[in-house]
Amino acid sequence: MKKFLASLIILLILVGAAFTWGWITLFIPEGSYGVQFTKTTGYDDTVYHSGEFAWSWERLIPTNAKLMIFPGEPYDTLVTYSAKLPSASVYASIFDNPPTFETSIEIELTLRFNPEKLPELVENYGLDPDGLKSWYEDIADRCMQKTITHLESSFTEENIDSFLTTSSERLERSIHDYLTKEIPEVEIIRAYPAEIHLPDRQLYRQARQRYFEYLKAKSESLARATEEQAKQQVQELSRIDQLKEYGKLLTEYPILLEFLTLEKTGQLPETDLSEVIKKQESSQGSSVSNGQEDQ
Repeated sequence: MKKFLASLIILLILVGAAFTWGWITLFIPEGSYGVQFTKTTGYDDTVYHSGEFAWSWERLIPTNAKLMIFPGEPYDTLVTYSAKLPSASVYASIFDNPPTFETSIEIELTLRFNPEKLPELVENYGLDPDGLKSWYEDIADRCMQKTITHLESSFTEENIDSFLTTSSERLERSIHDYLTKEIPEVEIIRAYPAEIHLPDRQLYRQARQRYFEYLKAKSESLARATEEQAKQQVQELSRIDQLKEYGKLLTEYPILLEFLTLEKTGQLPETDLSEVIKKQESSQGSSVSNGQEDQ
């Protein structure tokens, strides 16, 4: 009888231990979620959480099962984005009060993984509890990119006035619904637009056009100035060549200098210039002859 009772007690202990060890949700803290992986069947499609009963015989096999526990606390973060349109500062310089042509967005996010998507995230994307924070950061960046896309497509130049008059509550709801649709693996608990500034693209295009018109006018003005300078240089070179010819002529016929002086003062006798030159040549010829005779 004692042996029977001892065996029964041992059996009950073993059964209790097996029951306890196979009780999955017993090891999951309140507010957390668990995904189980076993060597026998792989990842379990069921998401386990505290407050429910779930038992698995696969946990009774030593080193066969691994339970990954993900805390369910929401993740709060502030994501910011700032960027200017191409060459914005250059085009804006034509204005007395230059606009920024800048996109500036700040979104306050509260996120949490979608429990229904947790097995897929673990199996296909390698998500684990240690990498949960990094995963949230990546999701926050995706939320910002999706928000930019949503705002640029929703509020174009034609309906920019509707953006300026949209209440923050309506804008928050619009962003929330869009992110929920685009990123289903995460629960968007809150997506508050703390700051949103969109550039005036119509004004940007006008500034760009005016800037290129300015460059064109400046180029044409420079071309005209270069052409005028080239003409002046040609005239100066022509004048220099003319003066050189005058110098050669006066060197060859010095009497011309006296002739021009008399002409300028009005004391020039009635003499043909050709006769003056002939006399000069005759005089030079006589000088040459005398020189040869002296030798």
